[in-house]
Amino acid sequence: LTPEAMALLPELLTSLDSELREKWQQFGSRQPIAEVRRFGEQLQQLGDRYQVEVVARYGQRLVMHVENFDVDDMKEALGRYPRLIAVLKDKLEEQK
Repeated sequence: LTPEAMALLPELLTSLDSELREKWQQFGSRQPIAEVRRFGEQLQQLGDRYQVEVVARYGQRLVMHVENFDVDDMKEALGRYPRLIAVLKDKLEEQK
């Protein structure tokens, strides 16, 4: 990550670990396609805005699975969301 992206990482993590985590938790029982697509698009936008490619790519892949009606891969990708947050938190800790 660039120094600028590292400086903004706490702000990004706040978004990923609060309102977006709440949305993600709702997908545990149901995965409405339109909502999962919106979730993926939001992650793409956040990744682009904060210059964190791993977040943008995660969102892109999620949208791709939705567009391809690939429910199994979509669910698998959704299951990796907590790991995405953990990796970014680890990256932040490394910088301290």
